Order: sequence, then C-alpha cells, then structure tokens
Amino acid sequence: MSAAQLDSSLTCHCEQPLVSVIVPAYNSQDFLEACLESLRSQTLHNIEIICVNDGSTDNTANLLEQAAAQDSRIVVVSQKNAGLGCARNAGVAAAHGKIIMLCDADDMLKPQACEHVYQQFEQSDCTAVVFGFEIFPETALHPSLASQLHPRDVVITKSNRGIEQLLFEEKARPFAWRIALRAKFMQEQHICFHPELTLGEDQYFCFEVYPRSSKTVLMSEQLYLYRMNNQSMTHTIGSGVDARLVKLSKHLACEQAIIQDWTNACFMGICDEKILEWCLDLLLLDVSKLPAQNQVSFWEQWRTEVLSRFSLQEIMSSHKFSSAAKACVTDILSDTHLVSKRHLAMFYLHKRGMVSSMKRVVWGLTHKA
Repeated sequence: MSAAQLDSSLTCHCEQPLVSVIVPAYNSQDFLEACLESLRSQTLHNIEIICVNDGSTDNTANLLEQAAAQDSRIVVVSQKNAGLGCARNAGVAAAHGKIIMLCDADDMLKPQACEHVYQQFEQSDCTAVVFGFEIFPETALHPSLASQLHPRDVVITKSNRGIEQLLFEEKARPFAWRIALRAKFMQEQHICFHPELTLGEDQYFCFEVYPRSSKTVLMSEQLYLYRMNNQSMTHTIGSGVDARLVKLSKHLACEQAIIQDWTNACFMGICDEKILEWCLDLLLLDVSKLPAQNQVSFWEQWRTEVLSRFSLQEIMSSHKFSSAAKACVTDILSDTHLVSKRHLAMFYLHKRGMVSSMKRVVWGLTHKA
C-alpha cells in the first residue's frame, strides 16, 4: 500500500494520525529546523510531530512556535527542564498516533521512514520495529558503531531465546530512536523512559521493551540519520577522575534500574550471565582508568548494589558465563578488589575480538583533540 493510499484510506474513516513522531528539544536551535523539515517532508503525510521544549534557554521555543504556525501537524509541548527521558515521556503522553517513533532534535529521518515503518506494522502485526541508521558526518563514525548501523531482516517472537537475541546478539541496541512501538503496546505494558536516568536511558528502554514485545521486526533499511556532534553527552562528560566517577555513578544507576525492572517483572533468570557480562562491559574500562583507591571503592559499591542481585554461585559455574568474565569477577571479589590488566585485556578481546579492538585503538589515536 502506497503512502497516498494509506492517507486516503485513513481520511475516509477517522482523523487519528498513523504515526506520532516525538521530538525532545533542549537548546537545539542549530539543528532543529533541519530536523523538522525532514519530518514535514515524510512521504506518509498523516503523521503528527510532537515537539517537547524541555526548558530551552536559546531560540528553540521560537523556532518551534514558528514551525507549528506553518504546519498543523506540529504540536508543541513546553515544560521546565527535566531531561531527555521526561521530555520523551511528555511527548508520548500527548501523542494520538497508532505508532510511536522518536527523533532527537539534532537528527533527521529519511523521507520514507514513517511510511516504511508503518507498513511494516501493518504487514507483520508486530508490537515493535527496529530499523537501521546512518551517521553523519561519516568521519565521526566510531568503530563501536560501525557494526550496528543496520540489523538483519528478521522477525523475532517472544521467548527466552528471543529476548537474549534482541539484547545481546542482534544489532538492536542501544539507541531508542531506532525503535518504533505500537502506542497500544506502550499503554498496556506501561512502557516509558526512566525519569531519573541521565546516561544510559536508551539502554534501559531496550531492556524494558524487548522482553515485553510479543513480536519484534528488525529491518536492515537505514531510515534514521544520526548526527555526531561535540555537544552530545558522550563527548562532553570529561576524562578526569571526578568526571569519570560521575559517569560511572550514572552507569551504575542504569544497571540498578534495569535489574530492578527485571526483578519486578520476573525476567531475572532468563539470561543472567549475559546481563552480568553486559554490566561488566559497561564499567570495566572506565574503572581501570581510576586511581587504585577509587577502583577499590567503586567495586565495593558495585558488589553491594549490583552483583548481590544475581545468583552468583550459579553464574560462576555456568558455561554461558565466559572465562574472561569469571576472571574479572574473581578479581573484584578478591582481597584487593582490583581487576588485573591481564584479565581486563582478556575480557575485551573476548567481547570485541582482536580486529575490532585494534580498530578502536587506532580510532582513538587518530581522533585525539
């Protein structure tokens, strides 16, 4: 069914938008107009564009009001600055579309993104669609993202094996803006962004959505344009000891939130070994760059707040938990509480492989400020 047929079919029966695109905006004046133009130019016309001004102090509010005056599909929601997760939640709460999509204010959607995503929902009767993305400028592409640009074309139905695939094997993490969901599914499952996370909120969203989705469709088509710029959280967090401790505390909060959600929903036990390895992967490298005293303090906290939530004896005896991860956990549980450089290297070679690890080293050396 073409975009024109979709729109004419809807016009005959009701005025509900087929797709709601949520755009959280905070001090986004430099890129906002390009973002909105990409949404207004969608081949699927019957969409609504929910823009949430999250307490911007630049010209974002004026640009949003001007855009809304030019296009009745644009709805502006204003709130005091509350962060990305709260802004997205406010947008979802104001949406009326059958399908919810996301687009950050400095990014763009390709012209047929809404049409192709909506068609996928109609054809497969799924609850979630995950699609590919491109990064611009291309020179900013980090090796860690190079293999994540497009998933394979596959349908994954809900099962323990399917959950493990989506979270740890398919190219379906970590970005929430590449996930489209049925609004009804979000309402019934109480899907929302964690209001208190300021780093890792997209990771939390993935761990929240995939175990609850009855059918998830992965599309290799690259429909999202992700702009890498120096204002992104990952580029501005800093590399000093204090900044690294702040980053680690935010990652720790993300891990705790995911584990709490999984505990409440009785998902723990599905793939605990994979989750614990993921938790280590999120932290090990940054912790290793801290002074020894700070490393000891952090790992003591992590043992109490995260590691204690797992059935450690079962995991350490499981063949699904890698020997490299076991070595790191053993170090953390030792009297020194320090992960050896040898075990750290073993862990990342296991997780990423020699070629990928070398690419990251080269990229880091060539992109130093």
